[in-house]
Amino acid sequence: DLKWKIVRINGDGSVKLVLNNTLDAVSSYYETDKYSFSDSAIKKNLDSWYTNNLSNYGDYIANFKFCNDMLVEDETGFYAPYNRIVLNNIPNNVCLGTKVSNKIGLLTIDEAVMAGASQKENKNYYLYNADITDSYYTLSGAKHDSAGYYPFSVNSNGSIDMKTVGSSLKRVRPVINIIKNVKATGDGTEKRPYQLIIEEEK
Repeated sequence: DLKWKIVRINGDGSVKLVLNNTLDAVSSYYETDKYSFSDSAIKKNLDSWYTNNLSNYGDYIANFKFCNDMLVEDETGFYAPYNRIVLNNIPNNVCLGTKVSNKIGLLTIDEAVMAGASQKENKNYYLYNADITDSYYTLSGAKHDSAGYYPFSVNSNGSIDMKTVGSSLKRVRPVINIIKNVKATGDGTEKRPYQLIIEEEK
């Protein structure tokens, strides 16, 4: 009984999905100085939510290599995604950072931008949801300084944000990947959404 939106078809044939809304509970991205996704507070919260809500469907959810892009470009403290997205506006799906293998993760800022998000307000792209009333974190790093680590986030008006320090409490919008050989009913419309055909154990 959860509604998801298709982000893209991955190279291995699995289907990347993002929750249409955000989780009820807010989360900081990190605690203390553990900035990487693999050690983050937000991953712990995602893993806990997965265990409580999706673990029964684990056979249908791929163990995916999520891209935690924190590649430092230079000594200014900005990460590669900042230069790629903010300065050059050239999003892509090539992971230049660390890949974290997990059942559940977050969007990259590149995926949000390729869907329609930008530095300006935009409420007309398919990942925008008016019911999301606060910004939510992504996996991509914008910068770090003496105050901490700044992950990219997406604001409630559909714009991207690179100025929120990751110790702040923000919304969490989970991403999963469905294995390629599942079957589904429906046609992907709001009235007839795709629904996975879950085979009962014999």
